[in-house]
Amino acid sequence: MGALNPGGGHGDAVVIDRWARIATERLAHAQPQIDAVNVFPVADHDTGKNMLATMRAGLVALSEFHQRGPWTPAAVAAALLQGVLDGARGNSGIILTQFWRAFAQTLADRALDAAGYADALARSVVLVQEAVAEPAEGTAWSVLRASAERAHELVAEGAQELAAVLGPVTQAAVLAVARTPEQLPVLAEAKVVDAGGLGLLCVLDALAEAVDEGAHERAAGHEAPAARASAPDLFFPPSLLQRAAPSLGGARPEPAAPAPGSDAHQHEPAQQRHEVELELLDLDEEALAELRARLTALGDSVVLAGDGFRLKAHVHTADAGAAVLAGIQAGRVVAVRITNLPQPQPQPQATRAVLALAAGEGIAALFRDAGAHVLEAGAEVSAARLAEAATELGAHEVFVLPNGALAGPELIRAASRIRAAGRGVRFLPCASPVQGLAAIAVHDPGQAAGDDEYTMASAAAGARWAKLVVAQEEAFTWAGKCAAGDCLGVVGEEVVLVSADKARAGAELVDLMLASGGELVTVLVGQLGDESVTDGMVEHMRKRHPGIELVVFDGGQPDEVVQVGVE
Repeated sequence: MGALNPGGGHGDAVVIDRWARIATERLAHAQPQIDAVNVFPVADHDTGKNMLATMRAGLVALSEFHQRGPWTPAAVAAALLQGVLDGARGNSGIILTQFWRAFAQTLADRALDAAGYADALARSVVLVQEAVAEPAEGTAWSVLRASAERAHELVAEGAQELAAVLGPVTQAAVLAVARTPEQLPVLAEAKVVDAGGLGLLCVLDALAEAVDEGAHERAAGHEAPAARASAPDLFFPPSLLQRAAPSLGGARPEPAAPAPGSDAHQHEPAQQRHEVELELLDLDEEALAELRARLTALGDSVVLAGDGFRLKAHVHTADAGAAVLAGIQAGRVVAVRITNLPQPQPQPQATRAVLALAAGEGIAALFRDAGAHVLEAGAEVSAARLAEAATELGAHEVFVLPNGALAGPELIRAASRIRAAGRGVRFLPCASPVQGLAAIAVHDPGQAAGDDEYTMASAAAGARWAKLVVAQEEAFTWAGKCAAGDCLGVVGEEVVLVSADKARAGAELVDLMLASGGELVTVLVGQLGDESVTDGMVEHMRKRHPGIELVVFDGGQPDEVVQVGVE
């Protein structure tokens, strides 16, 4: 029998055979990596497995073909196509059949040179677009298109030999795979590249090695394909590995365990979905269009592809029976394969709440306005009451702003009770309400908990504070002797000023606090304060510190004239 492809001849047939074998080896090496990044169209982590199963079926067909011939490029490509159609698995496997169908059609009447390769790639883009109900950017289809466009550019520039275009085309595919997260939001969210595109890259890159291997064999006087002792190292450029790195280790993130008692345990189970694959015969164009429409109405990830005689149909649906019935009504169904897709696991919302201890109605209102929950810090506050309030919030994690209302040992006891109830708890280092207000001002629930805690703690630490109280009796202090009724300026645990005049004491306390700098002064007026104190502080700030912002709130905290914070 004469060669069907006189332009390519025996050499092209050997290249196709060798290409299929090396591509299968590449997919076998890359399967764990490809499966790990498989999140689209469904995160079932089987794209690598399906593409490998499809190619292995093609190798079986080629092995049988070797025994009967004829050894021509068109015949080898046709045998490979029949094999991959026989073994096509999943969405990615069926799409891969259209890649090989394009080469089988192209090699029927031309050689596998640069122009033939470019035309085959362009034809594969069209066939995949026709096969997929809703082709999406950021998938194997867009990788194919980028490769075809680059191949045609090189041919237009004068490239004729196949070897001259393979490197640049593969590099175009690499860049296209690296761009997939920019094109498909689900990939960007998962921080991976497209699994189907990654598998296709293995196939495209394998041709370069097949051609190189053929050149070495010809130089050594060999023509027939020879099995190699070991598989090649997998070609993955460092830039591509870096883009896919979060998932290429093969480890898949486990869903966070919901907190005991949370409503994350109460989700209704999701409806079971199935992957339905049908093989059909005797479909005309009208029946094909009707089947595509019915499968699209039943589910997603719809792919219909074949060789003009038989058809492979694929859909993800919750109604497998209806999908099979649609196939039976469209043509002659000769094979059915139904696989349960992984059930989506309900992900609990990682809720975070802020609980502020507040002594004084005004302070409590300030924290509520800032988005915090408030526990009134009166005489009844205790470790048990704090733990009860934190648990009642229902959040998985609670940030507590103590604001000086409870001592350290009490906070430790409260933390033990809160954690025993299945809640996470973090105590922010806020020794006063002004530090708590500085912390809640920078709270960002969208941040990771550790980052949010650090930001809030830093803001609290950056807020220096002092308070003005009234002496209950005559005493000696670091600032001198005081009489009952005098105003005492206190920083930390130390008295830093004594004055018989509240207004003067307030002004002097501000001067002491601003001695080391500051841009914002916050004053919380306590139950012992009055307008004479605040008016005096406002006037003093206007005259002595005109460039510094002053805000005054009615805090209502007991046993204090004012509390002053400087940031």
